[in-house]
Amino acid sequence: MNKLASALKNIVFKDPYKWNFWLIIAFAVRLVVFLTELNTNKFSHGITGVWGVADNDTYGYLGSIDNLIQKGTYTPDLRMPGYGVFYLPLALVFPKVVACNILILVQFLLSAISTYLLPLIALQLFKKRVFFYATFYLYVTNIYSVSDDIFLLTESLTTSLLIGAVFCFVTYFKNYNKKRLVMAGVLLTGVIFMRPVFAVLLVFLLAILLVNLIKNKRALILPVVLFTSFFVLCDGSWIIRNYKHYKRIIPLTKALFDIKQAEPYLRPLIDFTRSFGGSIEWWDPRTESHWLVKDDTIALDMNDTVFVLSKDTVYNGKRIPMAKGIPFANDMYTSKFNLDSLMQLRKQLLQYKSDIKLPEAKRAELIEVINNKLQVYTRSIEDEKPLSFHIKARWKLLKGFLSESSYEIPYIKFTFRIYHILCLLILGFGILGILLMSGYWIRLSVQSIVPLIPLFTIIIHPLVLRLTVGRFFVPAFPFMIICAIYAVVWLKDRFLKIAQ
Repeated sequence: MNKLASALKNIVFKDPYKWNFWLIIAFAVRLVVFLTELNTNKFSHGITGVWGVADNDTYGYLGSIDNLIQKGTYTPDLRMPGYGVFYLPLALVFPKVVACNILILVQFLLSAISTYLLPLIALQLFKKRVFFYATFYLYVTNIYSVSDDIFLLTESLTTSLLIGAVFCFVTYFKNYNKKRLVMAGVLLTGVIFMRPVFAVLLVFLLAILLVNLIKNKRALILPVVLFTSFFVLCDGSWIIRNYKHYKRIIPLTKALFDIKQAEPYLRPLIDFTRSFGGSIEWWDPRTESHWLVKDDTIALDMNDTVFVLSKDTVYNGKRIPMAKGIPFANDMYTSKFNLDSLMQLRKQLLQYKSDIKLPEAKRAELIEVINNKLQVYTRSIEDEKPLSFHIKARWKLLKGFLSESSYEIPYIKFTFRIYHILCLLILGFGILGILLMSGYWIRLSVQSIVPLIPLFTIIIHPLVLRLTVGRFFVPAFPFMIICAIYAVVWLKDRFLKIAQ
């Protein structure tokens, strides 16, 4: 029995630097989840023959590359070409379906490799093996991140490249290997070109680099050049390209949202919904914006307080009963609009969307009325209810963002309850870990990278950009795991100290 326990211990707690062992475990576990998700997810595959999932956003990433190949122009260009860089060489050699399937495999492979790099980051920064083992087993078995590997979207590659960039960055300080610093810059550039919001992270890491180089009395200029040169080269080329097309400097992306020409009401609708802390996810029947623009809702419930679905609806594989309503708080209304106003607005929106026989001049007139209403309603909330607009709405958005971040639907049904509880625990202990590591991020020590990534993600999306889309937290989630482990280890050490 003792021999068996000893053998099991040697396997479970094997030397962290036995990379072949840990990669085999990562590939094996991730492969099981990956194949299960491919066969059990409830989403439409979008492109016939594609193994994974292609949704509306997929075409914003791949369609521009298809146009580049077929017509010689990268259009539409509302999204930066980071994801397209991975798709382009595949699309040049293979048919689209094959290229998409290979891209999904690439996402899986990089995800599995990053599963080993993440615990190495924790070990390098905090110098305790418990961080390696806890991080590895929590991350390899967690469905939260691996579920995105089957989607033709940026989350999977962004997460893998971000982990790789941080790994190269923190291990640079181990022996000041210049290649690691260059690679960190290359990978971070890939992250930024897929998710432009992470450009702020480049500034954070540059500050951390400078502070720690000065602290260790090392040269500054060469490391800074090595770290930033690839981004400067790529973004400089992108700026030149944009200037030729638009005669203005566009360093990242032209717009926050990819608004289609056929939906000119969406931008004002998004601004209005965000002004009172609502969700902009009009495709999700659980959100306020959906109830205003989709025809699967009917009037109000018996108490005239919430919109209700006209029928039971299935979303993300889960049934939403028709009785489920989205409340509009009584204190959100102003002198410019009330519940009746919203009902009238909804009728006009549905008319614009559905009445194809409406003359073009009437359509133009109707959309002008709709957009003017939305803009007036938005300004009235900001002017008449500044506390609600600036504070209450952001608090509601923050709660919505964290709630969605803990509720990404897994496809393996029997794991859902355990999985959701685990996500909530990671978020809870992770927030505590961020607070406990305040000394690190105030001093800009290398360890501060770990709490800064989830902290930045939580601040920038719901509080600055007013977005509650849960998948935006995916790249930060691996680092939230390390924050949660830090909090648990800290609490354990304190309890042991008190006990002694």
